[in-house]
Amino acid sequence: MVDRVELWFLADNRVAVPGTISTWGLSILVNAYGKYILFDTDSRWDIIEYNARVINAPIDRVEYIVISHLHGDHAGGLRRAIKYYRGLGRITHIILPEKTRVPHGTLYTVGENPVFIKDNVLTTGVLGHGIREQALIVDIRGKGPLVLVGCSHPGIENILKRTTMLLGTNSVYGLIGGYHISGYEAYNVLYVLEKYNVELIGPAHCTGDDAIDIFRQEFKGRFIAAGTGLHAVID
Repeated sequence: MVDRVELWFLADNRVAVPGTISTWGLSILVNAYGKYILFDTDSRWDIIEYNARVINAPIDRVEYIVISHLHGDHAGGLRRAIKYYRGLGRITHIILPEKTRVPHGTLYTVGENPVFIKDNVLTTGVLGHGIREQALIVDIRGKGPLVLVGCSHPGIENILKRTTMLLGTNSVYGLIGGYHISGYEAYNVLYVLEKYNVELIGPAHCTGDDAIDIFRQEFKGRFIAAGTGLHAVID
């Protein structure tokens, strides 16, 4: 299992570190057990590059890029990202939620089913019917699965249900990323989080400010204030 997870928020709607640039999008660099995974690529790769330099995030070590779904604010920077890593001479494996056009010669997998990256690091497989979306799971030793979500279009409960089914557990340790809800919907989500024994949350991107305020109160001491530039260590 993974003993320690590092997260660098390279793009988010909100700013956590002065000097970084926020944008309506999401990109999180993940270090799990020495595997560097870029979860989503925002809409503009130049912003990701810039923010990575500001906070000294090691984006040059990325081996996998996981795209949650193909909306521009999550996948718009992908082609430039592929070009960037080719320029470094790196072979980067792209895990897509569905088939899309990528530069010739790109190593990619359409993750209709779960894709195992290393040991207990995997994708959920694609969920949803209208908007096809996948999440990233990192199973942390002694804690359980940490789930990264792009916009949670298939529904948070469906994502957590798939996670517990895949790992044979009834609990999810943490949920970080876009929840795509308002304050009114936050109370329904709180019920779901309690149902799956979620201990740590980091609502970001498309989660409404009013919903974030509710979660911050309900998860005191177990709340990650996500934003561009944040570096979080979970162990």
